[in-house]
Amino acid sequence: MAPVKPKPEMIVRVSPTRAFTRFAGSASDFVAHPLFFVASCATVVLWIATGPLFRWNDAWQLIINDITNILSLVLLCLIANAQKREGDATQLKLDELIAATKHADNRLLDIEELEDEELDLLKQQYAKLAAEARHAPVVEMADTQG
Repeated sequence: MAPVKPKPEMIVRVSPTRAFTRFAGSASDFVAHPLFFVASCATVVLWIATGPLFRWNDAWQLIINDITNILSLVLLCLIANAQKREGDATQLKLDELIAATKHADNRLLDIEELEDEELDLLKQQYAKLAAEARHAPVVEMADTQG
């Protein structure tokens, strides 16, 4: 019996970027789990317990040093990727809310692209609005809970 060849439309190609994104998300979820912390602590305890067996020599010390350095670098990259994606997604959600709000200041849509001086000017303007709102009379909202 001849092997069945998959049809071209059945082959799913995953781009390297998407594959990394999926891996980074899964890895972030994995290292955020409490069991990862417990396993990390257990590894350190096991390493310390083997100290007398290896007579506390330099190679024994280098093992944990190398492992922690490598893991730290990899986790730093994965966490940075996850935070960037989350920040970008949050920014897009905020942009959508600003764009959908009738009286919103659309200058805020790309606020992260502004220079520091422009940001300071906007902060001053909004601080002034906040101060005015604090001194305005309180308006009671209608009960919307039927």
